Amino acid sequence: MESTGSSRDTAAALQDYEHPVSVEQFRKLGYEVIDMICDYMKSTADYKVVPDVKPGFLRPMLPNRPPEQPEPWRNIKQDFYSKIMKGVLHWQSPHYFAWFAGNTSIPGIIAEMLAAALNMVGFSWQSSPISTELEMVVMDWLAQLCGLPDKFLCSTASNNISNSNFGSNSSSNDQPDGSNSSGSSSRLMSGGGVIQTTSSESVLV
Repeated sequence: MESTGSSRDTAAALQDYEHPVSVEQFRKLGYEVIDMICDYMKSTADYKVVPDVKPGFLRPMLPNRPPEQPEPWRNIKQDFYSKIMKGVLHWQSPHYFAWFAGNTSIPGIIAEMLAAALNMVGFSWQSSPISTELEMVVMDWLAQLCGLPDKFLCSTASNNISNSNFGSNSSSNDQPDGSNSSGSSSRLMSGGGVIQTTSSESVLV
């Protein structure tokens, strides 16, 4: 397996790359978007729950071809209110009583912002140690809240799995930072693995 993030040539090639939005621009836009979210959350009761639109309403409002240049934020903000909000069914409204309850919360929104910034892909312990570690702890909490027996807990299962079993799932000692973990299998293997890698796999299991 090739290690990721260890090529000096790649780093050199990207050293002149600049994000289209700088960190300071993002800071300013972030404050503005937070204000937009707060204004919406304070006024959800004022919106008509079901939007007055018909299927296909959005296409005539958008260009037929994809944009070739970035749009300025003022245009995106205007489109959000004039086009996106026009078709929103307001799940967070106190007047909403359809399929199931809206479950957005301010802590949840903040958590999503932090998760988006880290933007990890948790398909294995190696690819995102904290994703796997936190998932296992939180799933244990859920099992305990549901009154499930200890055999459903990740912590119980982890205690019963030897390092040799963990080792069978790894074909390489290469780490994402380019280092090699040879001779330190106990440190590498102690993290465990993901509960399920995909929704499809979860259904099959």
